[in-house]
Amino acid sequence: MGEKEFLAALNEFTIPEIPEDTKFWMVRTKKGYFYDEFVSKRFVAIGWNAIDKKTDKSEKNQETLKSYLEDKYGEKRPKMAINKCIKFISEIEKGDIIIIPNKGTKKITFAKAGEYYEEHFSEEEELRVIKAIDDREWEVKQIECPYNKRRKIEILKTIHASEVNIHLYMALINNYHGLSSMQEYAKMVLDSIYPLYIYNNICSLQIGINNQNEINANAICLLVAGVTGCLKCVSGKTDIYATMNLNSPGKISCWFSKEDKQGGNGKKVFDVLKNGKSKAMFLLFIVVITGGQVKVSNVELSLPGVVKTIEDIKTIDTNVKKKEIEVEKLEIDNFEEKYDIYKKLKDDNMNINEFKNDLDKIIRAGKDLNLGFNKLTDN
Repeated sequence: MGEKEFLAALNEFTIPEIPEDTKFWMVRTKKGYFYDEFVSKRFVAIGWNAIDKKTDKSEKNQETLKSYLEDKYGEKRPKMAINKCIKFISEIEKGDIIIIPNKGTKKITFAKAGEYYEEHFSEEEELRVIKAIDDREWEVKQIECPYNKRRKIEILKTIHASEVNIHLYMALINNYHGLSSMQEYAKMVLDSIYPLYIYNNICSLQIGINNQNEINANAICLLVAGVTGCLKCVSGKTDIYATMNLNSPGKISCWFSKEDKQGGNGKKVFDVLKNGKSKAMFLLFIVVITGGQVKVSNVELSLPGVVKTIEDIKTIDTNVKKKEIEVEKLEIDNFEEKYDIYKKLKDDNMNINEFKNDLDKIIRAGKDLNLGFNKLTDN
């Protein structure tokens, strides 16, 4: 990747904004047997092939369906099975987020829901496969999912269970239903997927600490000072609020509300991040604190490129202030692109020198804390 592509990616960056009407679901994988197939073939599915999109699911036909599921599938709670089919067919919508746990919930994949479609397995084939799984006749990966009701998915991220919020993890392992709403865990889900995002008028930033040993107190102080300093540069305010989970490993989460619910200056930060011109520079900050790599428009942004860009922009800023030479004559590669970033920063009244100093603090802290957001990605 050339530097020009790198700079273009910086300018294209926008903070992911999750629609407020997004719904959150969990789809199980039949004891993990279908997990690899779901992920590799990009779909999720649920059983009860007797019910499809064309099936009469009206109230007047409920008793007939319940009796059939009891007789054919041995369902003890047929009404619940019918409701799950209805939800999977009609209530899950494109763009909803689906949680897909593997066997034992040791690994979790997050995906965006796509369009609904159906396959054509018979009920007998479905029942034969399910019986074989229940009787442990086959190993995982030796079996094909026989469910007809399916939805295409777009994989967002795959992580270890240890990286998930403990409350979300407990909800996953204590829920044995094939399809469940996870709406009350929306923020925990999004925190697991995105290092930076906007949802329900709150901008959230996650910083992963992956040190397996005791946390270095000096490094934590340096990290907090660097993060706070960067946010002050972005917002021009002094009061920044955050939550911290200081385990090893653990996570620091910062939030900025449009309504300023925390009683500080979150609204100012929120407005600058959402509407300011210097999103590219904030991305540099995110890249540094999340382990050095982020993808924008299929371009991978890494720490060395970030540092060089900041240094060149700082050089432009220094010479503009001193008025020693015409900035156009500076011997800087891809000057026009960097000067464009520089102007955006100045339009947002950001102190470039202070920002760079605070980023350096984060980089130094990262050497002890092993910073990184969701180290495992299988997609």
